[in-house]
Amino acid sequence: MRRSPLRRVGLMLLAVVVTTLGMTTPAHAADTGTISGKITYKNQPVADVFVYAFAESGASGYATTDANGNYQIADLQPDLYRVQVSAQGHPTQYAPATISYFDAAMHAVSTGVNTVVNDALVPIGTIAGRLVNSSGGGMANAMIATHDPETEEPTGGSASTDAQGYYSMVVPVGTHVVSFTIGSSRQYVPGARDFTDAQAVAVAADQTVTVNETALPNGSAAGTVLDAAGQRVGYGLEVIFASTEDHPEYVYASAYTDENGDYRLDGLPPGPYRVMFRLASGSIMLYPHTMVESAAQTVTVAENAVTDVDDQLLGTGTVKGRFTVGTEGAAGVEVIARPAGGYGAAWTNADDDGYYEIDDVFAGSYTVDFRDPDGAFEQWATGKLTEETANIFAVTAGGTTTVNDSLLPTGTVKLTAKDLTSGAAVKGFTASVFTGYGQAATDSLTLTGIPIGTHPISLSAAGYDSIDGEVSVTVQAGKTVTVQVPLTRIRALAGTIVDRATGAGVRGVCVMAVSVPRFVLPDGCGDSTDENGNYRITYLPESGPVKIFVAPYEESLHGAQWVGATGGTGDQRQAVTVTPGAQGWTTGPAIKMDKRALLKGTVTSETGQPVEWGSVGMYVPHPGVGGGFGDVQVDEDGRYSSNFFGPYSWPLVFGATGHAVQWSGGKPDRFSAIPVKLTAGTTTTYNYKLKVGQAVSGRITLPETVDKPGGDRLIASNVTTKDYTAVGEVLADGSYTMRVLGPVQMTIEYEGPWPTYQSVQFTGKLTVGRRDQLVNFCVTSPTTMVICGSKAAIDVPLQPTPPARPVPGTMPAQPVLPGGGGPQPR
Repeated sequence: MRRSPLRRVGLMLLAVVVTTLGMTTPAHAADTGTISGKITYKNQPVADVFVYAFAESGASGYATTDANGNYQIADLQPDLYRVQVSAQGHPTQYAPATISYFDAAMHAVSTGVNTVVNDALVPIGTIAGRLVNSSGGGMANAMIATHDPETEEPTGGSASTDAQGYYSMVVPVGTHVVSFTIGSSRQYVPGARDFTDAQAVAVAADQTVTVNETALPNGSAAGTVLDAAGQRVGYGLEVIFASTEDHPEYVYASAYTDENGDYRLDGLPPGPYRVMFRLASGSIMLYPHTMVESAAQTVTVAENAVTDVDDQLLGTGTVKGRFTVGTEGAAGVEVIARPAGGYGAAWTNADDDGYYEIDDVFAGSYTVDFRDPDGAFEQWATGKLTEETANIFAVTAGGTTTVNDSLLPTGTVKLTAKDLTSGAAVKGFTASVFTGYGQAATDSLTLTGIPIGTHPISLSAAGYDSIDGEVSVTVQAGKTVTVQVPLTRIRALAGTIVDRATGAGVRGVCVMAVSVPRFVLPDGCGDSTDENGNYRITYLPESGPVKIFVAPYEESLHGAQWVGATGGTGDQRQAVTVTPGAQGWTTGPAIKMDKRALLKGTVTSETGQPVEWGSVGMYVPHPGVGGGFGDVQVDEDGRYSSNFFGPYSWPLVFGATGHAVQWSGGKPDRFSAIPVKLTAGTTTTYNYKLKVGQAVSGRITLPETVDKPGGDRLIASNVTTKDYTAVGEVLADGSYTMRVLGPVQMTIEYEGPWPTYQSVQFTGKLTVGRRDQLVNFCVTSPTTMVICGSKAAIDVPLQPTPPARPVPGTMPAQPVLPGGGGPQPR
């Protein structure tokens, strides 16, 4: 199963309009901004919708729509905000029209500016049905929820069964997995305990889908708990059943004893459990009657049966004492008694004079941990900095164990950093020693309150390799020790990104430097601009020229681009080439960003079958990374939509299961692709038909001394563009198959048994024409692979790849091309 946000929101994404307007609505305060907009459903305004804007900084505001669906949230601090929309009878969603918090757009609010966020409520349907037991009787009070078929994230549906087991819940249009939680057990439709065995249900707009379910057989546990004197414990002891690693699913369930010391837990999935008894102090005893994990026993709960688990508690004692700093008590310090070799912990906070007392601690062996609530220090009795070196204290039934400790003497560490090449002082670095942390405003940093002993130093500075534990410092009581940390320069670029129209700096933009020979982006953002639009690229290739790619990250108004000499471009070949110095900072280009463009379309297959695991992007990532930066998936109806790109001409790459990697215009590589022209503020439709391509298959033969393949793969790259062209999984018998759109010439790499054969290169170049080919490879050494026992057929001469050319003009409005393919399916 796969995740496809489009399945959840359908074409309603196209109804969402997010724009930023100049002072159309005056801000209520000189230093704040406003978010306003309109909420609709089926193109009609919706009243009484609660709209909540919130930023990660904690800034927030809210409003309710009027009779015309309009709202305004005033007095918002400048920041990036998510907008949450809650309407009666609809699942909570986020602009633009998504149920997922993680798919919500970040809307920039600026001083004195009104940001308009209109949103359309996602189309909805209903899932309804009945939950019954194995005898057909309705089951009350079960909780029902819906989940994304790939990620198990909630998709907005929730309900509970009534007294007869019936339920009904509103859900967004799309595909959902339905779960039922019965007591301590969760199951997925149809009758699956494991999410991976669930079957998804599709819900269309205004459709009611019936989903009935029969509860899987579960078990129960019950028992009586006695105190150390053999009397019933009475009300309030917590009894915990936690599934072991051998259990088919994760369960953590608990119940409390009644006034007679009895407890019962229903709805437990059958299987083995660890049983624990927890006092109000937090102290935990394991079943049966032990504090030591190695002596504990598991309990197996059987289906349709009640498993009796009785136990008698150990006696309890008290841990008390005082923690001081010098001669003064440490007010409020956290004190934690941890059982040695056991579970749980009993804890309390010291009073204003540093005195503490922890009652009701099960008899056993303990370490005692002292923590500052604000994280300024942590140490273990007596005077130890790690739990491994801490003293062990015995707690006896009815006894009192006294554990006093005092904060270790501390010293001061003064840190400086120098450039290893020039010897010059490095300013503005950050560093930490034990719990001390800070940033140097000049060329030195002083950290106080560091406990005595030898501690590793972590230090980093922009443009230098970080030091983490490679240098240590020995701290002495009451003294200041000075340490100079040598830093090695790395290549780095610095510059500014601004909005082309306003000249204002753009915050939250990913900036990536890409080696010129191959189009490969990092796995993740890397570096991003600060609040003023300044960028610093420290993730650079070790040598050679680079080209710069920028894309929105926290920012949602602008589109991705390759940085050209005068503006953005969608063609890497037209991007400006920058050659950073061998070490240190190089001034990068001033980058101007344009508003993003919208792209949509439909991807079909020449086979006439639905496209599976389809994706659309701008490059093919390494198969070990997953989806490419900015790629989107194709939904079950073949639709895709993207707001990632800037308004330029882009070569697009398409792919799906059972199809070759291929580029817009039905081309085999990026350089020959026909770019798709995008325009800011409008939606460009580009439909595409995938070609299956040619099958290249065969067998990999390894030396007899090497284990048979398992999870290995062949990776093909285009000789000219260096793009990844195909990947073929190598099965246990050495066979492989990969799809390629010919004619193309490729290099081949075998990722085999680690570590010796993790990267074996084919010594030649494999040419693929327009028909299927059988190619067997023999690995002759850890670095060499040759064709053996087969010959690659060529029936179409390869034409030289044309040189870089100006980007063509606008494509037809809705071209339907005879071909396609793209990033490897995730």
